[in-house]
Amino acid sequence: MIFYQICGMLFLVSAAVVYGLSPFCAWLTRKIGLVDRPGERKIHADAVPYGGGIAVLAGIFITIGGAYLVLGAGFEHLPAAWREFITPFGITDRPTLRLLAFVLGGAVAMFGLGLIDDFCSLSPRVKLGAQILAASAVWYGGVRANVWVDTTWLNFAGTVFWIVLITNAFNLLDNMDGLAAGVALIAGAALFAMMSDRYYFSSALIVTLTGALTGFLPRNFAAPPRKLFLGDAGALFVGFMLATTTIIGSYFRDRHDLAHSLLMPVIVLGVPLFDTFSVIIIRLKNRRPLMVGDTNHLSHRLTRRGFTRRQAVATIYLLSLIFGLAAQLLGQLSAGGVVVLFASLFCVVMLMVLLLGRSEGNLQLKINN
Repeated sequence: MIFYQICGMLFLVSAAVVYGLSPFCAWLTRKIGLVDRPGERKIHADAVPYGGGIAVLAGIFITIGGAYLVLGAGFEHLPAAWREFITPFGITDRPTLRLLAFVLGGAVAMFGLGLIDDFCSLSPRVKLGAQILAASAVWYGGVRANVWVDTTWLNFAGTVFWIVLITNAFNLLDNMDGLAAGVALIAGAALFAMMSDRYYFSSALIVTLTGALTGFLPRNFAAPPRKLFLGDAGALFVGFMLATTTIIGSYFRDRHDLAHSLLMPVIVLGVPLFDTFSVIIIRLKNRRPLMVGDTNHLSHRLTRRGFTRRQAVATIYLLSLIFGLAAQLLGQLSAGGVVVLFASLFCVVMLMVLLLGRSEGNLQLKINN
């Protein structure tokens, strides 16, 4: 019960801080010219400030900093039950503080990279190189997917690949109002539900992130001039936080059940992964550069199918919710049950592929006619 009280406080404080800071961040970024202007691949008609990432970053740091001040500096003055409970959180534990420093440091580096890209577009190779360096740094700091392989270099490669993949998946997904933030919020809630009963540190990070995204979403859906975008800075920050937290958290129901631990985050993040790989396949098929943006993302293809933007976002939310709920069952299933679960999710994915593929075919037919 105490655990949920603390997490509830983290969630509410983070949401309130982000929501309260958002108008100031909108004013500030508009003042300095950090805005997303209408363009060929843009769906908005007016310039929108990129202050959402700043608000989310500030909300998480203020919340975590405040929690450490209250629970750490005031540790001796807390009720005995609270002191006994929060000791495993690592409030005074140096290894945990070191891990937190590397996670937040890497996330800030991603934020800074995205901020530079929002101001003046960086080349894809520069961004990828910086992401690999940040992922390598957090691996050195202890963010390691140790359940994958025992070989050091394979563990390093797998960890860096996962972090870079998820970070970019959310950056690519950030193409409609509320899309990336909403999917990240659903994924964060699903991850929290799976690891909240035993992994306090990672759970606290996840619940703080979901609170920040909850405070941001109303501003992302708002009408100008209160409207805000995450920008590359915010999208890379959110993606990096989710990627690292899925690694430092764990999803064991049984210490020998490695398959469930590996598959759970993959299922939860199935929608952004599907969006990323489907875009890659389309670009390869059309012989277009892999690292040049286009309008073949899941949300764009749904709108071409006749969905409004809100309907497209809501559809992707529902898909994310299906994957998040399915992941909750994974640890309770036998090997046969896992096969059935994956077959069901595969059918959902194939249904989307067939529907979207048909819409593209119909579009091409209309153009040819």
